[in-house]
Amino acid sequence: MSNTPETPAPKPARADVPRILQSVGVCLVLFHAAQTFAGDMPLAGVVAFALAGGWLVGFRLEVLRSVRTAVVLLVALSIACILGTLTVQRSQLTGASEAEFEQTCGFAWAHLAYKISHPFPGEPELSPDQAQHIERLATVFGEDVADEAREKTAAGLASARSEAAAREWAAAHPAPFTILYRMASATRMTDLFQAWWFVGLFYLLAANLVAGAVVRRKPSVRNLGFHAAHLGLVLVVLGATVGAFTGSRGMLPLEEGLDESAFIADGGQRPLGFAVRLDEFETLYHEDLVVEALAYSDTQQGAMGHGSTRPLRHTVKLEEGETFALTDPESGDTYELTMAAIDEAVALRRSHGPAESGGAAAVALDTGGAAAAFGLVDPVWLSTHDPLYIDPSNRYKVRIEDWGGDTPDRLGLECEPGVGTLTMAEGGGEPLQARIVEGGAFTLGRFSGVAEQVEPDFRVGEMPEGPEGFPRNPALRVQLTDETGEGGRFLMFSDPRLKSFTELPWEGVQASFDYDYWCAPTPAWVRVRVAEDGSAQAAVITAVTAGDEPTDAPDGSPAEAATAPVAAPATVAAGDVLAIPGLTSPLTLARVEGRAAERTERVGAEQAAAEGVEGPPRTALKLRIDGPGGSEERWLLSNTEQGATWLGREAGDDGAAGTSGFGLILADNRDRPPRDWRSHLTFLEEGVEVGGGVMEVNTPANHGGYAFFQSDADPRRPGYSGLSVVRDPAWPLVKTGLWALLLGISWCFYIQPLFDRRKTAPRT
Repeated sequence: MSNTPETPAPKPARADVPRILQSVGVCLVLFHAAQTFAGDMPLAGVVAFALAGGWLVGFRLEVLRSVRTAVVLLVALSIACILGTLTVQRSQLTGASEAEFEQTCGFAWAHLAYKISHPFPGEPELSPDQAQHIERLATVFGEDVADEAREKTAAGLASARSEAAAREWAAAHPAPFTILYRMASATRMTDLFQAWWFVGLFYLLAANLVAGAVVRRKPSVRNLGFHAAHLGLVLVVLGATVGAFTGSRGMLPLEEGLDESAFIADGGQRPLGFAVRLDEFETLYHEDLVVEALAYSDTQQGAMGHGSTRPLRHTVKLEEGETFALTDPESGDTYELTMAAIDEAVALRRSHGPAESGGAAAVALDTGGAAAAFGLVDPVWLSTHDPLYIDPSNRYKVRIEDWGGDTPDRLGLECEPGVGTLTMAEGGGEPLQARIVEGGAFTLGRFSGVAEQVEPDFRVGEMPEGPEGFPRNPALRVQLTDETGEGGRFLMFSDPRLKSFTELPWEGVQASFDYDYWCAPTPAWVRVRVAEDGSAQAAVITAVTAGDEPTDAPDGSPAEAATAPVAAPATVAAGDVLAIPGLTSPLTLARVEGRAAERTERVGAEQAAAEGVEGPPRTALKLRIDGPGGSEERWLLSNTEQGATWLGREAGDDGAAGTSGFGLILADNRDRPPRDWRSHLTFLEEGVEVGGGVMEVNTPANHGGYAFFQSDADPRRPGYSGLSVVRDPAWPLVKTGLWALLLGISWCFYIQPLFDRRKTAPRT
């Protein structure tokens, strides 16, 4: 037996990093040259890949199959993906101009720089209004709800502060961001996943996997998982390449009941080879409700019944039996509310009966069906300061007033010419008010301004066709400046639920606008006064002001002017018709109550259909209320103050003027962004139905080699559905690669080790 030591087998040569980088660089240059020569031709990538692969196979095969090459390629791709996530991609802003896209990129980089330089920005300071609002939340709903609101508010303030700082940086130092943008554009980092070098790195990685699998391990059952995993990755890359060359994408707009046989792609029409019909389009909403808690006195309410206090919002689950508690901030009484039932309703039926004590004047008005568009049932009961709008353009209104036992000779308008009141407060100081006249100037402390335009029914987008689509949202466009001349133009909302959308650039300054419908110019309106004995007078007003136009006082506030109705009041009784000029549907005084208690009952869908009541669907919520006065059940109807309920009062009692109350209003989910959309499709070939499917956002429908995705909807067009159309012939190849990759990994890490343990296990 020889003692000569065995000579160790020579280790295979390994490629060093410089040679790897050199080879990768040459491949990318060849790839770029091929693309430059071929332009946008689909074969450009194939030609470039063939040149680069041929160069590697012929001269640098050891580099191609090296594990270090795979590591270098993976690191390069990872770094590129990280940089790509930090750069705005052109596909995100396809409709933006070059200047707009550069500005957006600059802001994104400035925002990133601010985040890096301020890793611990500190707790933002809440404004007095925000702090007061959170304190009220804690009082009413408890500390848990208040803490959640405090965290959300602080996060919003921190985000707004960082965004403001980023915009300031980008505007103050544009040169560095311009240089960054030019570098990103030159290297195609703004279109990373279509960049020639990024795609080239993926091709090289695929070639590395193939070479490594072939050279390093021979085909065998033991190496089945290794080869399957590598083959799967190659198939995925190959499928993505084929799909990019042969696939197509576009949009298919559909209207309910109609069919289309071509989709929009690259600015033109492409035939599908079959037709797609939209049978039904559904909008799905979140399965929770928002309860708004209002706490204010009746004397603070305007003609619309809104208070100036910011509403308190608390989201509760849409589950029967769910209980939540709240505390009246004025009386300190605690209530426990339990969801007893949930139903869909279209209206409330309001009635008034004689009150044993207290109560308010009320009349029943038959609108001839005009109120049905607003979800109201004839006759409509009106009480003091409870207006009724008949026409969607807000031209015809009815207002009920209480005489208080004193019968006047005539009805005066009792208001200055104007359209509302602007209130401003600074730093928690005493609020200042000014009457607003459209086009008039005003002064409030150190602020001055001009009321440029008042819109009684402000709406974004196209005007609706029917009256049910008209909002009740007065808005003021105002020019506001301080003593230094700084300021701008602002849009202020009268609806208290939208007032928080107005942001002023002065810290600690709060402003609100209250629209006065009764002093606004209008062709005609009705005013009815009721005495305790049930007698009534009515006047049809066809002119608001009389005499010359008023002039502003020296302090900028509008001067008073004489006002008088054209029509004299007349004594009326039940059954009399109140004729309004131009109104096609007559208004009939059905009933008059001098002192009445209000009663509200829900009109369900079946009952409303039987009575011919039409209107937008509303959610109805039945609450069991356990409080100091015992237990009772009440209904809340969404999106209407008629459906509100007041805690601490008897059901149906609207309370005497000047008393405080604590109210609950139910906000319908239809006013919130939808949870999902669902399209019911039918596919037709030569007019014959051959299939169908239900499509949602993440659940496509497939037919004829096309996949249809839910991608667009328009709340102003209930029957419209926008579909994304995708045709990818290489998807089966990609899917096969994914399955092969999964099988290979499972074989390597689970199946093969199981076989090895069985072979090495001792036999008994």
